[in-house]
Amino acid sequence: MPLPVRTLILAMLLVAQCLTHHAMSQTPASKNEANASVSGKVTINGKPAAGVVVGMHHARPERTSPIYRTTTNEDGIYRINNIASGNYQVAPVVPGMLVSDADNPNGPNLIISAGDNVESIDFNLIRGGVITGKITDSDGRPLIEEGVTLVPVEPQNQRNGEDRVPGGETDDRGIYRMFGIRPGRYKVLFTESRRPDGDRRRAPLPMTYYPDVTDPAKATVIEVEPGSEASNVDIKIGPRLRAFSVSGRVVESDTGEPVPNVTIYVTRSVVIDNQRSTNYYEYVDVQADGQGRFQIPAVQSGKHRISIFGEEGSGLLHGPTEFEVFDSDVTDLIVKANRGALVSGVLVLEGTKTAATAETHIFISVKDGAKSGTSGTIPTKPDGSFVSWALPPGIVSFSASIHGRYLNLRRIERDGIVQPNAIPLQKGEHISGLRLFANYSNGSISGTIKIINGTLPPGARLTVQAIRPEGGESFFVAPTTQADARGHFLLEGLVTGSYELTVVAQVPNSRTRPAMSKQTVTVTDGVLTDVMVTLDLTPPVGP
Repeated sequence: MPLPVRTLILAMLLVAQCLTHHAMSQTPASKNEANASVSGKVTINGKPAAGVVVGMHHARPERTSPIYRTTTNEDGIYRINNIASGNYQVAPVVPGMLVSDADNPNGPNLIISAGDNVESIDFNLIRGGVITGKITDSDGRPLIEEGVTLVPVEPQNQRNGEDRVPGGETDDRGIYRMFGIRPGRYKVLFTESRRPDGDRRRAPLPMTYYPDVTDPAKATVIEVEPGSEASNVDIKIGPRLRAFSVSGRVVESDTGEPVPNVTIYVTRSVVIDNQRSTNYYEYVDVQADGQGRFQIPAVQSGKHRISIFGEEGSGLLHGPTEFEVFDSDVTDLIVKANRGALVSGVLVLEGTKTAATAETHIFISVKDGAKSGTSGTIPTKPDGSFVSWALPPGIVSFSASIHGRYLNLRRIERDGIVQPNAIPLQKGEHISGLRLFANYSNGSISGTIKIINGTLPPGARLTVQAIRPEGGESFFVAPTTQADARGHFLLEGLVTGSYELTVVAQVPNSRTRPAMSKQTVTVTDGVLTDVMVTLDLTPPVGP
């Protein structure tokens, strides 16, 4: 896949357990001086690459975040100057070429501080592979604008989802061409596009692997090498499958009353291999009528799942309904839905001329005693208003972010009365009239991780997260960040308070428990808190 300017936002798993605190200091967060630099060399197959664009951007960019670009000289050397402090990703941008380091396919993460002069950030590029062919139906006619997917034989080819596996679509001749493919072993899979504007009465085409087989175990494995091209990877699709209709009703579980006008999504369970399966969307927007009745006209045999979605503010709370189609139509399928609770209100940004936008989000968490509860994020409307999805009963709390940056939630009001950020929510209740007052948070944690009693293996990643424990004025979870190759990390946009800082060494494909540490860090608004963290790699004793 061509390498665009990287906008990948690193999302790491939430982690918890042990870290040793060695040193901590706090300094006022001064204006970002753009006086740092990054330099290195770009090669292609080991030879200097001249004229290559190297881009650098914030790992979690905002609209005003700077983007830096430069071009390599005749020796493949690049240098980016006048960089402001922050958390960045850097990578060369060459269509059809790949960074040879599969552990960092999108370029390394760099934590830049004022005055840094980071050297030897080198890249070796390789040309990606190409797979091309033609898709035809059982009569030899080309299938137009249909999807073709690469399925890695080894799941680790996807490297935690950072290195996207290319997909393709057929043109008006039925021809597809996928390029920029990372070296590895793949199977090619045809999947019919079940478009909302298509003929829903038509039976589906079978998902088919190259060469013309529906059993993934019988699919041919294509070896992709750097710069290789596999042509004539043609797939002839068999006749349309026998299809069956599925009909039923959506009702409220408590009363049995019909739930009208909901949108229905249908997925089918698809086996990829003996270790992996996925849910493939067959229908994406079937509409139930005013009596909750629905009919899905053409569903193939197999295991399926129905999910329903009501209009905003409907309060529908629904777990997927599973069913199986054998060799006949399915009738009188009952899909049960509950009425959940709702919270609605408006987010008010204080101390700034910036208004709430579609890039402003409300994070809602509901806890019910010892149960794990539920949580999720919703965007606000342009006027800052929001309505939650259907919620279970419990204690609801909020936090907010804008452009990926968390806000300091100063207070919550309901009808002019200040509320705690822990509001009881009863079953089916609708709490409206909330006003969430927030401003930008400017606390930061800058740290360095020191490794003792061992060395991290190739491909290992150091992830860091700060969580403000519940019970304070504002529940807050900072985004997870990744330390760079020097062990530096930066967490920005933190509200004032005490945080649990957690560091973990994640090793791909490792079956051993990862090394972890944790400590408590106090953050003050407008202050940069420096920490030194020691991560002990001594293997744990016992099983």
